[in-house]
Amino acid sequence: MGTQAWAMKYSRTAESEADLLGSYTMAKAGYNPLELARFFEKLEKEMGGDPGAVAQWFSSHPNPGNRTKAIEDQMPFMAQGPFNTQEGDLAKMRQIVAGLPASPKGKGGTQQAALKPLPAGSPSPQFEISPNFRQLNAGSVALAVPDNWKATGDQQSKQLLILPDGGVLEGGGIGAGIMIGTYQPKQARTLADAHQELLQNLIQQNQGNMQVEAQPQSLQLSGRDALLSRLSSPSPYKSEKEHDFVTSIGVQNQLLYFVFIGPDSRWSQLEPVYQKVLQSVKINAR
Repeated sequence: MGTQAWAMKYSRTAESEADLLGSYTMAKAGYNPLELARFFEKLEKEMGGDPGAVAQWFSSHPNPGNRTKAIEDQMPFMAQGPFNTQEGDLAKMRQIVAGLPASPKGKGGTQQAALKPLPAGSPSPQFEISPNFRQLNAGSVALAVPDNWKATGDQQSKQLLILPDGGVLEGGGIGAGIMIGTYQPKQARTLADAHQELLQNLIQQNQGNMQVEAQPQSLQLSGRDALLSRLSSPSPYKSEKEHDFVTSIGVQNQLLYFVFIGPDSRWSQLEPVYQKVLQSVKINAR
């Protein structure tokens, strides 16, 4: 016990000195050192208040409350404001985060449960396609989507999904909707090569069940060159063929891609909606 107390004394002293050095550096760089003290106050609340005298004595870290007081006591001796320094692109990052879809709910990191998945092998439903569109901002991408379709993030695949009720089947199969994601080409140097690499990747993910129906079509998205390929595959809906339109565009040395999915029996209704979505795409990234 004596050895532990002796050793912890030096550990706590070093920690306290590091706190003060950090707060002095913050003030000199134009940041308010009091914010460090406020952080320790939040930390203390997370710990449930004072951890107790015994825990404080044998802890390798000073009590958050003591750390706060130590910084406040040194404030008169630090560089005095104005403390107006901003951290990098903090304001831009906050704007991007504010435009993200609502936080996913439920297991697996998606909101598919809220979409009432249909039993696997269900026939194609008469899901609704609203004639009214809403603006959806997702980081550096903005687009207009039917206002009765739900947007959710799939953490595992790092994709944004925009789906109608009835667009998801049990087991994770997507029968109708829009997938948005990014792909980092491994060897491709041109948009055409990168697009073909993306298609091969998607085909492999679908165990080779997707087939390319036609040569890529050139188009413009948000003033940038893009490519669109028409593919088909077996639909998760019973006895249905699926159409898959894959559009890719180069953004910051990678591909931003959109996959528009729908069963053949509803494609005449879905295709004009998907064309309108594509026309609305705005890319804010350089």
